[in-house]
Amino acid sequence: TALFLAGAVLFAAYLLQAADLLVGLVGAFLTLTGWAIGRFGFYARAHQFTLEFPDWDLPLQKFFKRFSLEKSLIYGLIRFLIGIILIVWAYQVPALYFERLFFLGCLVASFGLLTIFDAFLTRILQFEGLK
Repeated sequence: TALFLAGAVLFAAYLLQAADLLVGLVGAFLTLTGWAIGRFGFYARAHQFTLEFPDWDLPLQKFFKRFSLEKSLIYGLIRFLIGIILIVWAYQVPALYFERLFFLGCLVASFGLLTIFDAFLTRILQFEGLK
């Protein structure tokens, strides 16, 4: 969470033109890395209960009962498409904004693709845990 938030702050500073490209790259890297590490922790916790969900882990039980592969895939696709739209739009704006808009589009599209693959892995864990 700390990596994700630090990266988001750095990337936001880059988008607001308070920092240069290098800071933006580091921010994007930290944001994606922080998100991936957080999801890895979730997968590890969920995998530990693939045979049986313990009574004491109610938040994890509730999450898996509410989880919908279809909704997650739609959210991921929407994020991906918004990223692609931002990338295409970057070519229509003045050169001053091109780099930041293009970079933002790449980051949003990456999160969209990661969300799609995350949904499939979560669904696998859901089936294993809710036998």
